[in-house]
Amino acid sequence: MPSANGVYSLPSGYLAVTGTTIQASQHNPPLEDIAAALTARLSRDGTAAMTGPIQFTPGVVGLPGAVFSTDLTTGFYKTTNGIGVAVGGVKVGEFLAGGIIGARVIGELVPYVCTTAPSSLWVLPFGQTLSRTTYAALWTQAQIEIAAGNTFFNNGDGSTTFGIGDLRGRVVAGKDNMGGSAAGRLTGSGNAFGAQGGDPTILGATGGAQSSTLLTANLPPYTPSGTITNGAITFSNMQVTSQATGASQGFTTGPSQANADMTNRSGVAQATTTFTGTAQGGTSAAFPNVQPTIITNYILFAGGQA
Repeated sequence: MPSANGVYSLPSGYLAVTGTTIQASQHNPPLEDIAAALTARLSRDGTAAMTGPIQFTPGVVGLPGAVFSTDLTTGFYKTTNGIGVAVGGVKVGEFLAGGIIGARVIGELVPYVCTTAPSSLWVLPFGQTLSRTTYAALWTQAQIEIAAGNTFFNNGDGSTTFGIGDLRGRVVAGKDNMGGSAAGRLTGSGNAFGAQGGDPTILGATGGAQSSTLLTANLPPYTPSGTITNGAITFSNMQVTSQATGASQGFTTGPSQANADMTNRSGVAQATTTFTGTAQGGTSAAFPNVQPTIITNYILFAGGQA
């Protein structure tokens, strides 16, 4: 008779004895039992449909429960929270209720146009802390990154949580020395990123501002232009002495006299000279730095527990 493990065994009393009459009650039950077992068999050519679920042994990554005849280390096995995929005894992915690990990379950042994260495997990075237990895979990677100087991550409360970067209201730029060679596109005080103290060679560094205010030092060199107005020269109580006759004569507007000498100079006066320049520049009001922008969310693949 068929058993739960698929091993067939005949019931006792079925053997025929030489010289005895074969009884239907003796042989029909085993034959019927065999017929039932053959009917319930799994057809190898796939001509018959299953009437119940196929059950596999849970297996492990090195010896999956559902494998291929040509490679017993490649197939599917049961994990704590889902189904693991092994190739050559190495885990390459895991199916969870919230998504697939392996199709995405831990730490991957993706623009996302919906309101909430698609599953617990993803988080919106707004500077919050995460559980080191729930997001164990990301925490493992974060420890490596923190040690390497990546400021996108931090140690959180130092025991149960860790922190991630804050992308609210920020655009993402490529690391200026990605690949080892600095491009020099975001360095120095000549741009808003560097002027705000950001170091574009450090992952997770922040900088820039949504507006700027020009100072005198920001203006280009220029030469002021305008006009100078001299005040009128006036003469009062003046005497002119002729060296030829020695006689003093009143200063008049008539013809000049030979050898005239103005001996009383205190009566010469000129009004104040003023400079009137042409106005330059504006009011030093702040002006925006923001480029044409469309707003989306960002989601970070954290590989949490589903």
